[in-house]
Amino acid sequence: MASAVLQPKLGHDGTFLVRMQWGDPVELPPDTDGGAVEQGEVAVTYLSRLVGHEVPHSPAETALDMLLRG
Repeated sequence: MASAVLQPKLGHDGTFLVRMQWGDPVELPPDTDGGAVEQGEVAVTYLSRLVGHEVPHSPAETALDMLLRG
């Protein structure tokens, strides 16, 4: 994706359409989320505020660990 613009959705206050422009493909390193997906793998990312803190071990993470360990 080269750029993205939020366009207000007519008749739906406070909602938007995302208009994206695609550029030339960029090969990403396989140890990044995008690179893993390019190689047909799954990427799971924990999103948080931009502050340093320990990531809590959630029930979802435990279940995913158990699934992947098989």
